[in-house]
Amino acid sequence: MTTSPPCRRVLCSVGTGPYGAILEITLGTFARYARRHGYTLHVEWTDMGSGRPPAWGKIRVIQILLRAFEEVLWIDADAAVVRFDADIGEEVPTDAHLGLALHHYFGMALPNTGVMYWRRTRRSQELLAEAWKQAHLIDHPYWEQAALLELMGYDVTHTRSVRMQAPTTWHDGVHYLGNEWNTTRRSAAERPRIIHCAGEDLDRRADLLADVCSTALRSPGGADYEGYPGNRDDGT
Repeated sequence: MTTSPPCRRVLCSVGTGPYGAILEITLGTFARYARRHGYTLHVEWTDMGSGRPPAWGKIRVIQILLRAFEEVLWIDADAAVVRFDADIGEEVPTDAHLGLALHHYFGMALPNTGVMYWRRTRRSQELLAEAWKQAHLIDHPYWEQAALLELMGYDVTHTRSVRMQAPTTWHDGVHYLGNEWNTTRRSAAERPRIIHCAGEDLDRRADLLADVCSTALRSPGGADYEGYPGNRDDGT
């Protein structure tokens, strides 16, 4: 599904399997953000992973959309935009082709692909194509995120000790956003713009997101949360 007149930028997501119901909850916040900042809204409701775990499908969707659009904003189905005032594209320097948040937990500084801003360049298209080729990581717990990170120079062997070994040329053109653009329970910003319920069981995600989206959409400016909603101080 694609909505709004053609333009140079697109906001996209995929809702497949149980994440279809999750995306139905968050989609209203995507639509409002897209209208505010001039994005076409594109949603896929079928598995785009070509037989791989569904998370890999975001690589294929972004590749396809970069053929038609100059900018692609990906947001996972289980994330909700809660503040609508700022344009993420203005946060990414013009010489960068990928912007994503850096999460800090378990002593790691871990880029997270739940929210990604891509610009169409030869290098961004090559990076996506190369990430898809990393077949040895198909069943890695971090899926396509592991592929992108390994290409950039991260050691992804152990999920709780991912480390940058040495930046590769694939790391050039990558810009790290503040985690207000991708706030999770483990890596929460003081004033999040996008709340990402990664790592929660599906029922809890649905409950949290229903509340977050309702609150954000009721107010003209969105919701001014302090940290991650319902955060637990249990070290997990």
